[in-house]
Amino acid sequence: MAKYSPKTVSIRRNQFIAAWREHAPEATFAGSTLAQFEAETLEPITVRLLMVDAKAHVAGLIRDRARADAAMSLKLLMVSKAVQGDMAYGPDSNLYTAMGFVASSVRKSGLVRKKKASTPVETPMVTPPEASVA
Repeated sequence: MAKYSPKTVSIRRNQFIAAWREHAPEATFAGSTLAQFEAETLEPITVRLLMVDAKAHVAGLIRDRARADAAMSLKLLMVSKAVQGDMAYGPDSNLYTAMGFVASSVRKSGLVRKKKASTPVETPMVTPPEASVA
């Protein structure tokens, strides 16, 4: 018997059931009637349906997490701006630094002056004197 992927196994099950129902509904194969076979092979189908439901649930949770993260990001921004604007704390306070920001007294100007590229000095190539081949 050829190997079947999990996707095709349920298709094959349905094919077996349809053929059994049409051609030998009263027969018993491998110790099972048609009804027993259907009941015995129902578990993988049920598990697949549970997996589909679980994937949909996880996708919903991911969307919920993204919305919650966006709301939290906005709240963090609002709190940081409030600390910056508070007269008791401000942008040069220990609280502001502890929140992960750079205090204004420590911040560098940001001006960067690029150095001029120096032109490379050409070194003269010394050629050895030709040797006579006589």
